[in-house]
Amino acid sequence: MATILKDLWNFFYLQTWDTCLVFINLLAPKIKKGEMYKEGQPGYKGIWPEFIRPNPETDSRSPCPGLNAMANHGIIPRNGRNIELSSLAEALEKTWNLGAPFCRDTCNSVGKLFKKDAIDLSDLAKHNIIEHDSSLLRSDAFFSPDQTVPDKQLIERLLGSATGPVAPEYPEGQVTPADLGKALSLRIAESKRNNPQFSLNILHSFFGYSNASVFYEILGGDVKTSRIILEEEKIPDGYESFMRSRKGLTMKKQYFRAAHIWFHTNTQLKLKDE
Repeated sequence: MATILKDLWNFFYLQTWDTCLVFINLLAPKIKKGEMYKEGQPGYKGIWPEFIRPNPETDSRSPCPGLNAMANHGIIPRNGRNIELSSLAEALEKTWNLGAPFCRDTCNSVGKLFKKDAIDLSDLAKHNIIEHDSSLLRSDAFFSPDQTVPDKQLIERLLGSATGPVAPEYPEGQVTPADLGKALSLRIAESKRNNPQFSLNILHSFFGYSNASVFYEILGGDVKTSRIILEEEKIPDGYESFMRSRKGLTMKKQYFRAAHIWFHTNTQLKLKDE
């Protein structure tokens, strides 16, 4: 009973806090270019800590390019091991300009799923806990047991599907929410057809839309930036989060973006050769 009451309190507390940030973001001016990161922070004046490729023999990595990039730059422990979830929440907030309630809620959920307060990044690669079939960036675990390795073919296909126009902020074009919805439709159809162990429950579907929405908000769908972060798991010098809201990405903005992407998804898509 005490655990249920605590969970309810945390839920209402974070949702209320998040709602307050929604209104602040609506009223406050956006963060100007060059002002995202403060002096002493990674990313200040466009400079990120040294990028070092992980040692596959000793370092732990996840299916998430953003987390891997943070480890590769030493924003979180470079070995990717024994990362306290409270510290991870703070690092996520500062690196990508994700809202504090969003980060805390996400890390709390990870702690409940894995039943611990500190994780190795590779914990997140355990199949059908958070990692799931029909990911935009990884082949299904049935075909690719090591979910920590980027699937460059899938990433290039996603970026090649971009329909957003070239612009100064998007020099190689932009992946739009509609593009993400169509890409998810294709991945689900492929997994259904090709993977004899395919599974995708409601929770994992939600994770898929959530991941796509965060990708869009913090990378802006920018093809050039996305290619570096998704394929190399490296933060390019000069990068600033495309989420410019003063208090970061709120849970409610993320819900809205996930729904926007879902609207463009056809889970009954049939491939042409079927």
